[in-house]
Amino acid sequence: MANCFYMEGKYDNANRAFKKVVDLNGKLAPAAELYWAKSLLALHRNSEAQQKLEALIEASPPANIKAQAEEELRNFSQDSDDEEGLKERALNFYQNGEFQKVISTLRTFKDRSDPNVSLLEGLALTRLGREKEARQVFERSAHLAVNSETAKNAQSLIDQVTSHAPSENPYWLFIDLATAYDSNIYLDGRSLTQVSSALLNGSFGFGARFFNSGYYSAKLGYLLNWDEVTKTDELRVVTHTINAPISYMSGKSSASLGPFYQQQTWASQPALSKTGIRLKATQTWDSADIGLDAELASQENLSTTYSYIKGPTQHFRIYAGLIGESTYAQLGYEFGSDNIGNLQYTNGLLPLANQYSGPSARVVWKSSPDWVLSLCGSYLTRKYGTSSQPGSKTRKDQELSESFRASYILNPQMNIYGVIDQLNSSSTLGSSDIADKNINDTRGLIGFSWEVL
Repeated sequence: MANCFYMEGKYDNANRAFKKVVDLNGKLAPAAELYWAKSLLALHRNSEAQQKLEALIEASPPANIKAQAEEELRNFSQDSDDEEGLKERALNFYQNGEFQKVISTLRTFKDRSDPNVSLLEGLALTRLGREKEARQVFERSAHLAVNSETAKNAQSLIDQVTSHAPSENPYWLFIDLATAYDSNIYLDGRSLTQVSSALLNGSFGFGARFFNSGYYSAKLGYLLNWDEVTKTDELRVVTHTINAPISYMSGKSSASLGPFYQQQTWASQPALSKTGIRLKATQTWDSADIGLDAELASQENLSTTYSYIKGPTQHFRIYAGLIGESTYAQLGYEFGSDNIGNLQYTNGLLPLANQYSGPSARVVWKSSPDWVLSLCGSYLTRKYGTSSQPGSKTRKDQELSESFRASYILNPQMNIYGVIDQLNSSSTLGSSDIADKNINDTRGLIGFSWEVL
């Protein structure tokens, strides 16, 4: 198992598996000690690897193991800042068919601006069958070597990889079902008291890519989402969404822009429609990324019962993240506005139109090949421009939300998950006002997700 992980380039897993072999102290322990050190080198844990190689040699292992350990130690002792030497070493690895070593060696370079280095890395990735990664590296090489022979070679290799790589399935279909319990289901203007209820949550989506050329592609998709509330029919929400994004991807830069149309029914009655456009842009490096998510839309009421929801909305989120071997940490900032109407009661007016802003954070940890854990949170301040009536109070809300998710991966298409969502909202409006907006809501879900296509 350790050898399989090592050959796949999954060095963290290989590291743990080789350690177990060494701990068993059988006949394979010396060889496992050697490859344990080599997996540490691949992870750039050079000091630990050097210590293990030196200890292995002193322990007088079998002659062939000792010779390999001495060779690794000699290679390691070369000046790591001598990039010409590293290039030569990577080339030797390539000629010997040790393609993963080529990639590990080249990725130790501090200066990644040499197009020939990217070219060699892409060739090694191609030989390992990792065509998608190879194409990205070839694109980087072509970009760095503008109008040169290297750029022409890189473009030629891009064309070859594209023509030989297995085509991505242009269709998709997924199903997501969950059972849940919500401590306080709440909908503006419909429920003024706490409603605790079990519920069913489901999503169903399908679509197709209808255009794909060069860096650009276009898709058309449909998504159905519903909350089936067992106790209160009036809080049943069903959402239909159609979207058609156009995407651009080149190397580690990506962006998508597309229109969407959404319709919701509340209590089986058409309530609102939303038409808008969504934008997402991301720039990724080896260990970090930055990005922007945005949505600009206009809402229309589909029933006089919900006349107050008409108006434009905007949402923006900027973020920056750090990428580790098994973790991803992100900080963001959200801001926007809901410029909808206000809710008129028989005895007064409740402000709904607001502007909001605040920080958010996200951490994702792949604790093992089968488990993925994530924690998200945000703290938003909402300011309402209209005074509440009666009383002429200025409304201002503080919203703290947290979400924890644990997913167990059954296979690349299926996973089961558990989610706990918590919302605490405090408002300058109290229980003596038109409606109490101090809301504490906890929702727990257990679900199953299946990417059929």
